[in-house]
Amino acid sequence: MKKVVFTLFIPMLLVSALFAGEMECFKAEGHIFEDAQHLRKIALSMGWKVFKPVSIVAGTLIKSKVKFYPEDNVFVCMRPNKLGEVEIRVQSDAKDAGKAAWNVIFGQKVKPQK
Repeated sequence: MKKVVFTLFIPMLLVSALFAGEMECFKAEGHIFEDAQHLRKIALSMGWKVFKPVSIVAGTLIKSKVKFYPEDNVFVCMRPNKLGEVEIRVQSDAKDAGKAAWNVIFGQKVKPQK
């Protein structure tokens, strides 16, 4: 039994450690433009430029989730995927919310400044 738990637990730790330092999250306010701007700033800090129209659409979706779960917190998390793109997840901490999927957010990789 200990071997089974150990074999299942170690890979989970490695995967969570892989993304722990790279994932950025913020609490959604439910205001389209504020959430969109926050999303763009975080993406930029991760080396990814998200264009305004894309972030405004994402802000609209974030607002709808905040309105759907008014009593609970909604968190927006972003992380890089294996291809170097940025993925986004909008997750409510409500009991009945279920697990939100990670989706690629369209943008452009920012060239590092010299």
